[in-house]
Amino acid sequence: TIVEEYLKKQFRNHRYAHMCRAALDLVVPPFSKIDDLSSKYNLSNSQFRDLFAKVIGCSPKQFHRTRRINCIIGEHDKVNSLTKLAFKYGYFDQPHFINDFKSVTGFTPSRFSRKSLLHNPALLNS
Repeated sequence: TIVEEYLKKQFRNHRYAHMCRAALDLVVPPFSKIDDLSSKYNLSNSQFRDLFAKVIGCSPKQFHRTRRINCIIGEHDKVNSLTKLAFKYGYFDQPHFINDFKSVTGFTPSRFSRKSLLHNPALLNS
């Protein structure tokens, strides 16, 4: 929600407002595929990636990966199974999920899901 509001406000009248809409398509489940978005905005894949990175500040892949992991973390208290959440958000193999999770959070999913980390966010900084 915070990301959505920021992007809407930042790019409301910007000449690259379509990149904001593309970012929102990557943020809101069901997540759009980058190939589909580049076609939607009449750009080649490389043009889309370059423009997205220029306007948003990171690659579409990084943006999408971070958002997926944030969704999983946000729902972890409700579902309490990172495996089920990983599947829900499009991860079909454990190594891919673990690598993405660690690249975003700095922790493996098993270390992150320990009760002490979930209930004491200060430990995440250590």
